[in-house]
Amino acid sequence: MTKQVALAKLIKTSRENYYKSRGIVDDEMSKAQLARRMKAKKQSISQWESGNTMPTLKSMVKLADILNIEWYLVFDTIHQNE
Repeated sequence: MTKQVALAKLIKTSRENYYKSRGIVDDEMSKAQLARRMKAKKQSISQWESGNTMPTLKSMVKLADILNIEWYLVFDTIHQNE
C-alpha cells in the first residue's frame, strides 16, 4: 500500500467516524463540512480521500486537529508505507 493510499484511508475513516466517536450514531461529517472547517475546497478533500493527492504538512496537522487524530498517527501512517 502506498503512503497516499494509507493516508487516504485514514482521512476517510476518521471523517466518517467523526460523529460516531462522539455518540451521535446516525451521522458522519460530510466532505463539505470538513472542507468548511479546513477552509479548503470539497474537491481537495475528495482528492485526499481518493489518494490522488496528499495534503500539505500544514493541512495534515489541521486535519488531525479537526478529526481528533493524534498527529503522530498521521505521520506514522505515511512513514510506514514508504
